[in-house]
This record gives sequence, C-alpha cells and structure tokens, in this order.
Amino acid sequence: MINLIKNLIQTSTICIKANIPFFISLIFLHILIMLSVILGFNWINNNIEIYSFTLGPILLRISLFLLILGLWTGYFKLIFNLIDQKNDSIFSILKFFYLLPKIFAVRVLSYLTLAPVFIFIINKFPYDVTKYGTNIEYYLTDLSSNLSSIYTDEISRNLYFSYFNYTDLIILTGLAILPLFFLVKFWLAEILIIDTECNIKQSLYMSFLLTKPIYQFVILSLLISFINVFMIIFGFLFFTISLTLSYIIMFNYYRLLLKNKS
Repeated sequence: MINLIKNLIQTSTICIKANIPFFISLIFLHILIMLSVILGFNWINNNIEIYSFTLGPILLRISLFLLILGLWTGYFKLIFNLIDQKNDSIFSILKFFYLLPKIFAVRVLSYLTLAPVFIFIINKFPYDVTKYGTNIEYYLTDLSSNLSSIYTDEISRNLYFSYFNYTDLIILTGLAILPLFFLVKFWLAEILIIDTECNIKQSLYMSFLLTKPIYQFVILSLLISFINVFMIIFGFLFFTISLTLSYIIMFNYYRLLLKNKS
C-alpha cells in the first residue's frame, strides 16, 4: 500500500510539473465553480421557494442539478487532459455536456440503491411533506437532531427503543449493504464514462472488474478524506488545492487499475 501511494504521488507530481499553468488554472476554475454553487444556492434559497412540492421548483432543482453535474463532468475531463498532457483551454469545460445523460443515468442508479433504506426510514419516521417539501436533507438533519435529543433522555430513549429496536437496526444495516456495495464496486463507472466515453453497461462492467482490490480503495479514500478535512483548517484556498490534488491522485489510481487489468 505504501508503494502504491508513493507511485500515485510521483505520477501526479509529474503530471503537474509538465503543465503547471494548466494546473493553476484548474485550481482557480475549481474555486469559481464552488463559489458559484455556494453563492447561487444561497441566493436561490433566500429568494425562491426552491423546496416547494410543486412542479416549477422541482423542475428548477432538477435543472440546477444537471447543470452542476455537467460542469463537474467537464472539469473532470480537464483533469484527464492534465494527466494526458493535453493542452486544452479551461473554457472547454462546457464542451462535454453530451456525456451528461449517461452520467445522470449512473447517478440515478446509485440513488436507487438507497431507496430501500430511505423507504424503511420513512416508514418508521413519517415524512411531513408540508414541513419539508422536497428538502430531504432537512428531513434527515431534523431526524438526526431529534434522535440525538431523545438519546440524552432516559425515558425518551426507552420509548424510542420500544418503537425502533435492535431488530430494526439489523434490518437497516442489511439494507445499507446494497448502496455500500454499489459504492465500492461501481465508483469507477462515471469516471470510465468521462475518460473513455463508453456506454453505461460497459462502464458498470469495467468498474466491477477493476475494483477487486477493495481494501486499496477504502484505505486510499479514507486517507485522502482525512487530508481534505484537515486542510479545511487552513482555509478555502488550501482546501480547494487539496481537493484538486485528490482528484488527480484518484484518477491516476484509476488509470493504474486500468493498466494492470490490460
């Protein structure tokens, strides 16, 4: 594992040194995308009922999601251009929206693996459409907060466990196996589509074949996640640089898996 990490760091360093101006451009583009998303959603939340359970806001949310997904698709394509030492303008980020339907289909498939977990949770803790609208994150945050409050009170905790017992926890854990399996075995599907522009079936098949060393992915992901969380301490700029480097390292890891498979 140590040799793998050294290899990835060395390979990524070579990619960056070969085109430092392009790497710097990727960092600033990354900052621009993240700030645009943060400020844009902040303005929308303050001026539009974005989570209303009506057709207009729902279509708006879907459109914004597809826009952001398309931008990240283009950004990741640019990172592959850096790795392949291709000189391309950062403005070409808008050229790759044609990959969006396949990327979106894989993303929907990943969400469907979470459906049994979500249905089970809603069955136990009913979803108030009037209160939450389409804001599922607010529902989960509110649920987490309520459960934390219940756990601190012994009487409430006893009542809670009489309703949501250890059997339910076992069932919930069992249902969570499917999305976890999809995560570790098919995390390369979207990357394969972006890099090779293959179809959905091929991306899923190749991802399944390439991800046999699961422990490598788990260890590498945990290590990179820890570094990125740590870099938040130093501010938004350092966090963005760290995140950009993380993408380069993970894409080089994917290329290494692809090379070893062939």
